[in-house]
Amino acid sequence: MGQDLAKLYAPYQIPTEIVELFKLEAELKKDELSLEMIGLRPIYEPYAYSITPVDCIPFAETGGDGIHFAFLTEFGKVNSLEEAPIICISPTNDPPIRLVAKNIRDFFDLVSSVPYAELLESIWDFNDEVKLNELIEEMEQDTPTDWKERRHAILNRVKQTFSAKEKQVVTYMKEILDKREKETVISTLDNLGIIGTLNPQASKQKFQFEHPLNQARLNSMKQFLHNANTVERLAFIRDANYYYVVAPGFDEDILHLISDLLVGLNLSAERERLNWRI
Repeated sequence: MGQDLAKLYAPYQIPTEIVELFKLEAELKKDELSLEMIGLRPIYEPYAYSITPVDCIPFAETGGDGIHFAFLTEFGKVNSLEEAPIICISPTNDPPIRLVAKNIRDFFDLVSSVPYAELLESIWDFNDEVKLNELIEEMEQDTPTDWKERRHAILNRVKQTFSAKEKQVVTYMKEILDKREKETVISTLDNLGIIGTLNPQASKQKFQFEHPLNQARLNSMKQFLHNANTVERLAFIRDANYYYVVAPGFDEDILHLISDLLVGLNLSAERERLNWRI
């Protein structure tokens, strides 16, 4: 485990499941196989797109269109990554961010329930299992026999490694989305919201973003943040990151504003992740 990997997961310990994922990939390569064949390529170094939430830690990518899976740390509220929700970031799709699993153990159950992990990105809003089963059947029919055999072999290794059990994927996702909505104290544009508890009397104001970005709007943002409580500021970070292209060469004023805000909130790990933008 190199310095880049320690930097990726700081300040958390690398979950046992991720260590096992790395080991599994190394073992599969000896047999000329790879987790990439099921759309689950492990990430070994700091990694982020501009739409990637600053409070998440990417651990795998599908290999297509920048789609990646990540632990959501809830701005450091999660005590260990074993407890962290799993989200999928799909930079070129709408919406680009989807909650897919309650934790990493459930995530591997879901992976073992579909032939290709990238399907989890596209089925999160299905209404029932029928449509999913039709999609899987269509995908299997279009897959050459040798690739199908390789994928099935890899999925069996995933099931063995993580003691994964197949789930009713659509039913499960609807349940966790409903649960998160109930736990959300203030909504955000990325549909993740800020969860926790909040005094019923506390303010829950949202800043209304607009284009183009100019000095007057920046001054308005700074005034809003000056008066905002912590929950409102966290929601602002999520929304600004979603609404603008927060990366060097694009909406840099917002990049600097969020960076300063993270410092003020003592969120040093999140600020470091902001600097990973590609």
